[in-house]
This record gives sequence, C-alpha cells and structure tokens, in this order.
Amino acid sequence: MIYTPDNNRFDWRLWTPPILLGLLLFPMAILTYNHMGEDAFISFRYTRNLVAGHGLVYNPGEWVEGYSNLLWVLLLAPFEALGIRLHVAARFLSAGLHGVAVVAAWWLARKLLPNGAPRFLEWWLPLAIFFEPLLHYHTDRGLETVVWVTLQFLALVLVVAGRFPLLAGLVAACVVWTRPEGIGFALALLPAVAWSAVRNRPWPRADKATITHVLLYITPVILFLVAQLFFRKMAYGSLMPNTVVAKSGGMFASIREMIEFVCSHAFWPLLGIPGLLWGLLHQRTRVAAIGCLGLIAGGLVFRLMAGDLLNTGFRYLLPVMLPALVGYWMLVVHLSMLITGANIRSQGRLLVPVLATLMFLPVPVMPVVEGHGSYFRGNTNAPRSRLVNRLLEPTTYQVAERWNWFFADPVFINADVGRWVAENLPPDALIGADQIGQFGYHTNHVIVDVLGLTDAHVARHGLGMDYLAEREVDHLVIDTLLDIPIWPREWRMTPAVPALRDRFAMEDFQDRYRRRWLLRSHVSYIGNGFSVYISRELDDGLPMEEIFLGPGEEEFERLWRVSSPR
Repeated sequence: MIYTPDNNRFDWRLWTPPILLGLLLFPMAILTYNHMGEDAFISFRYTRNLVAGHGLVYNPGEWVEGYSNLLWVLLLAPFEALGIRLHVAARFLSAGLHGVAVVAAWWLARKLLPNGAPRFLEWWLPLAIFFEPLLHYHTDRGLETVVWVTLQFLALVLVVAGRFPLLAGLVAACVVWTRPEGIGFALALLPAVAWSAVRNRPWPRADKATITHVLLYITPVILFLVAQLFFRKMAYGSLMPNTVVAKSGGMFASIREMIEFVCSHAFWPLLGIPGLLWGLLHQRTRVAAIGCLGLIAGGLVFRLMAGDLLNTGFRYLLPVMLPALVGYWMLVVHLSMLITGANIRSQGRLLVPVLATLMFLPVPVMPVVEGHGSYFRGNTNAPRSRLVNRLLEPTTYQVAERWNWFFADPVFINADVGRWVAENLPPDALIGADQIGQFGYHTNHVIVDVLGLTDAHVARHGLGMDYLAEREVDHLVIDTLLDIPIWPREWRMTPAVPALRDRFAMEDFQDRYRRRWLLRSHVSYIGNGFSVYISRELDDGLPMEEIFLGPGEEEFERLWRVSSPR
C-alpha cells in the first residue's frame, strides 16, 4: 500500500499534486524532445532483431554484444511488437521515468524534512528534478540514460524508506541490467542498506533481523548479475560487452570532463557534498546521506576508471546529479533551519539572501558561455534546459507542428543515407560503416562496424584492409567532412573520424576501394555528408556521383525551428 511519510494511510490530497507534476512531463515532451541521438538507434536495431526472432544481435547470425543497455533493449521490445515507433516509445518511456523520479523526490523530501522546517521546502527537490536540464536533454536522446539514473534514485528512496529491502534490491538489480557498471552503483548503496537495518537497534548490534534485511537487498542483485554474466558468456562468449573494449580510454582522462561538469553548472554540485556531510549528523537524514555519498563516489570512480569515453551531454556523470541535488537540498534545509532559529535582526538577515540565491542556483534559466574548448560550453545543450528554453520563448511553441514532428521518422542525413542505401544497393551487399545508428536502423543490410562497436575483431585488433578483404566488404559508407571553406584544406572531403582519415589515405586502401557516390544534404551549411566507396572488384567504372538527400533548405529551416531548443 502507498502511504504517506507521516502515517500508513493513503491520502490522495497529498499524492495528487506530485503525480500531476510528474505527468506534466509528457506534454512537455511534445514541445521539447525532438532531436534524437545517433547511438539510440543501435539499441533500436537490436530490439528490432530480437522481436523479429533473430536474437539480441545487430546483424542476424553475428552474436556480438554491441549494446550496453540490456534492460533498455528489453523494455522497448513490446513497443516494437505492437508496431509503435521506437524513437517515440523511447522518449515517452524516458519522460515517464523522469516523472517517477519527480514523485519519488517529493516523497523523499517530505520524509526527510525536519520538524519545524518550512513546509514549502518539500517541493524544492521535486521541482529541481523536474527542471533538471540533463534529464530533459537525455530524454530527447532516446537512450537508457534517464531510466538508469531514475532506477538508482528509486533504489535509494526505497532504502531510505527502510521497509522494502527486497523491492529495493529488485530495483537495484534492474540497475545492474541497465548498464555494465550498474553493479558498482547497486553495491554503493550497501552501506545505506546496512545503516537502515540497524538504525532502530542498539548500535553496533547486528542481529538476525539486520542480516535478513541486508540479504533481502543483495540477493536479487547477485542473482541478476549471475544470470546476466551466464547469458553473456553463453551468447557472446565474453563476460563483458564488446562496447567496453571499443569505448574504454586511458585512466584519469575524464578529469577535464568532471571540471567542465562542475563549472558548467555554476559550481553548485560541489555544494551537495557539504549538504550530505551535514545530513550525516542528523538521524533523520543519515541513511539518505550515506546512500547519496555512495552513489556519488560510485559515479566518480567509474568515470576515473573508464577514462576518455565518447560522451554526450555529461552522460556518464548524470548518476551523480540526483544524489548531489539531494545533498544540495539538505544544505538549503539546514540553512533555513538556522534562519528559523536565528535572530532576524542579526545573522538571519545575512542568511535570507544566501538561502534565496541557493534555492534558485540549480535551476539555470540563462545560457552559459559557449565555445570550443571552454569549460562553460556544457557540451552544447547543458546546463540550460530545453524545457526552460521553451517556457522562455512561448512564441516558438508551434504545438501542432511539434506534435507531427515528434511522431515523424527522423529526417537527418544519417537516416536519409540509410534509406538511400536500402533502396539503391543490392540487398545482399555487405556494407562497412562508421555511423551505425540511424543509418544502420534504416537499412536491413548486414553491416561491418569499422569502429568496432558491433564488431569484436575491430574492437580488439583495429581496422585493417586485410580484414575488410577477408569479410568481402562490398561498399563502405563513411561520414565525411565536406568542402567547407573555413575548414583546413586537409579536412575537406575526408572521413570525419581522424583514425579513418589516416587509414583511408593509405595506398592499400586506394588500391581496394574508390569513392563512387557522395551523399549530402540539400542544405548548404550542413558540414557533413557520406561517402559511399565501392570495391574495385565491383567497380562499374562510372565517375563519382553527387546525390542530394532530404528536405530543401527552406523546409529544413522550418523543421529546425520546430526541433531546435532555441
């Protein structure tokens, strides 16, 4: 039974406002989430092949774990079976889980709010999570990021509740299935679980009930982990996903990203730490503080160990965000208690403006300084929320157009190239490609991933011409920098990925492949297209042909006004 933090009776008067706030994220999605990410379509292709009966594979018959989000792939499968477009289902699922995080944050704040504190502060935390820019941005991307973060937060809330260790363990087990590093976050909550079990008992007594409480949490986590490892070993022949090999970089290469993350959020995440340390001093907030510190430590350790991962919008630091917000909320609450108990004519006068500033700091409504190499660039889309942008620019709502755009198939060049390949190249042609997301999803061709994400050989040994010859790759479809005058001469009409740029300039490549088609957008200022190379053995001898795809410039600008956050 759902109960209030104050008693065990369900009260609709208390629960209706936070639930309505969470549901408000669905219509907001229509206004703000219209710019799908590239990598999401890799997971979509795995889901499509699963529903089609081929198994969890990118290419039928090739068992390579090129995804790193098992639970997300499985969650999307029912929608694929029902014929619902996966890019729509992914964004609605993410918006729904974001709403669940908002409701859970309200419950947590209400439970932890000290007696005598201003009651309106129970709404600060859910509102901060509602407006959290990175959650909005990653809902738009269509990957598992929001689900992954929300499940961790739900596990934390259930641990704080203290009454549902098995349910908390099941949620944490789902975290394990969501991403490979999920086991670290599930284990990071163990100290909070243990403290939750003993907080109402004489310390340091660990009786049978305490041990049972911890076992109820950890058992499903271990079972889910063992089941996943067994499946991975049996299906893919490895205990780790192929993506780990393909993406991992040098240790400690992510320190710069962490600095950018803090700076681009006006430094407020640092204030979450003293808030959590303050929370450790109080019995009411101690379990939550221990849990949040564990999740933050787990997130930072993972980023340090993983190194220079290909990252978009601070994706791999997002698990730190919600625990840091809880700590920041604790700081605001404790400062408000100081004001409540202070002489308003002395230190209270100083604390009021400080508290007012702190309350609005995590809800950025102004853009940050952006630019290549700037700590404040926020990876283009953060920290200013797309939702906040829309609310500040009501003249750009265009609800009807946004509704149609939200449900329409992607019109970006990657998807257009996939459709062109599906229609113009032989269905049995073997394709090598470096952009396997939207392109791969929109064609049914077998694809060799020349960057190794869905190809175990390339991930472990690198790309070589001998391997392409051994696989008898007929065509290569490569993301290409176009001849934009402002770019360096050596970049023009060359692969966008530097490693491929060097590889394709070598003589052995020129002997095997020739550029046959250049696929580009009608829009003149779009700086990339796709080169389609043909094997010399299949070469028809015709000159290179330039083909324009997608909407015209005027139509594209209209669509961009609908989809752009600004």
